[in-house]
Amino acid sequence: MTPAAADLRGCGNPRPGRGAPEPIVLTAATATLTRAARRLSARLEELERKLDADDEAAWLEYRDSAVALATITAQLRPEATGQLLSTEEMASRLNIAPKTLLRRKARGEIRPALQRGRLIRWRGDEKLA
Repeated sequence: MTPAAADLRGCGNPRPGRGAPEPIVLTAATATLTRAARRLSARLEELERKLDADDEAAWLEYRDSAVALATITAQLRPEATGQLLSTEEMASRLNIAPKTLLRRKARGEIRPALQRGRLIRWRGDEKLA
């Protein structure tokens, strides 16, 4: 593991009954995109203040920054990288309880990307019926 990747390593969600949390390792590209998204977000806030002060010249840069941020954000989503989500993570994304998500799965309203026994993983782009 490179020193840059080691510095970016964090702890994932604890897995009940399984001991230590699973580590999450960010690649250098993901770390760079995350920093770029933070900078673009801060720049958009600055530009919003200019727009609120009736600075019409800020609109073009504001639009370009918003498009760039939307593009970067799409690349950072788990499903864009092939990363699968746990039931807890997917439920959080849908703003529902994990139990509700499992009930809806049982009724056939939503289908996980992977299910092997008790292991259930989601792509992140599933929609409730």
